[in-house]
Amino acid sequence: MRQTTLEYPDDFELAVQTTPEELDAQIRLMAALKMFELGKLSSGKAAELAGMSRVAFLEQCGRYRVSVFNYPPEELEAELQADLAAAEGDSSSLTQEKTECQTTIRRYCWAFLRQVVGASAANGERRV
Repeated sequence: MRQTTLEYPDDFELAVQTTPEELDAQIRLMAALKMFELGKLSSGKAAELAGMSRVAFLEQCGRYRVSVFNYPPEELEAELQADLAAAEGDSSSLTQEKTECQTTIRRYCWAFLRQVVGASAANGERRV
């Protein structure tokens, strides 16, 4: 594994009220979060950089309000449409219960998409 050295003032740990080890972990996490947000790293690689599991990293994304959805709204809608079309093609062999479940999931997906895209548009953001 490669190593990068970062120079900072001697009293920096005191200013941010952390130990040197906590500061190292925070810097790695912040770098991983930003690179993931910019689409430079996958969630797995970002988690590796941060020194934690992928699940823990995704939880940190929520804590720091970094979206785990890195799709433009148009791509997300197109992907959902393709998935729904594929699912509808297989529905003839599904039981009535599975079909009802599929319909419910579809409704929730669209409601979620409208909510996220609407919130992003209200904030002037383009990505979901």
